Parts: sequence; structure tokens; C-alpha cells
Amino acid sequence: MPVDGVQNYNITSRRGTLSNVIAGGVLGVAGGYAAKHIVPLDSNERANIPYRSIINVARKETNKQMVTNYSALSQRTVAQDTFVKMIKEKNFKNSAEIVKDLEKTKPDAAREFKKIIKIADKDSSAVAKQYTGAYHKFLKCMRPNAQFVGVGAAVGVIAGVLYNAFTQDRA
Repeated sequence: MPVDGVQNYNITSRRGTLSNVIAGGVLGVAGGYAAKHIVPLDSNERANIPYRSIINVARKETNKQMVTNYSALSQRTVAQDTFVKMIKEKNFKNSAEIVKDLEKTKPDAAREFKKIIKIADKDSSAVAKQYTGAYHKFLKCMRPNAQFVGVGAAVGVIAGVLYNAFTQDRA
């Protein structure tokens, strides 16, 4: 003999309409908070990012690391030695003149010096990209929660009400 209460039990038909609204609101809050971190930065937020400072810091850090690595070597090439001297003297603007002087005296050292400069530029741009990404994440974390969570909750509640309005009780 089958038991009617167990056989015909359907969780969606027994659930109240208020629970759909609450579930929609909770999902909306979660979606709104996620949207805070997913939505890209707008033009006002991007306007205050000090890109030039980030690039300068990245170059200083990369150059400092390369000088440390080259200084640790027991024997340096002429190009490595020139690079270390250039960084320690903070003579960045005259790198083209340094290359011209090296090309006159030692062309192989000039090619190696150019490679070192390219490596330093590539490494510093990678570091700058990491710093910029971290700064973007920081700005997204600084956004106020209330706006995103409020809009998400409102959308979720409206979705719950609309779900209740358009579903029929089939019992």
C-alpha cells in the first residue's frame, strides 16, 4: 500500500512564495558582491592611477636587481660592467651615447649592452604590469559594497517576485 504523502512529495510545490523572494535576494547579494570585483575600472577610477610612477618604480627595482646579480659575478663582461656603472652613476639618459662609444671601441660589447638594456626593459615592463594589476585589484577592493550589494539584492528580489508571479501552482 503506497503512502500518498511520501509518493507525491515535491519540494518546489511545498515551498512558500516568500522563500523564492529570499533565495533571489541572497543570490542577488552574492552576485552584487562578485560584480564589485568583476566590473572593470571606469574612466574616473583610471584617471587617478599614477602609471608613470609605477613604471619608474618598476624600472628602479628591476635595475637594482640586475645590478645585484651582475655585482655578485666574479668576472663581468665589459657590457655588464658598463651597465652596473651606468646604473650606479644614474646616467640613464646617455645610454645611446654609451652604445656609440662602445661601438667605436668594442662592437661585441655594444651588442651585449643593447641586449642587457632590452632585457632590463622587458623585465621592468613585466614588473610594471604586475604592479598595475595589483593597483587595479586594490582600487576594486576600495569600491563601496553598498552600491553593488544593494543593486544585486534588488535584482534578486525582483527576480524572485517575478518567478512567483509567472509560475502556477500545479498541485
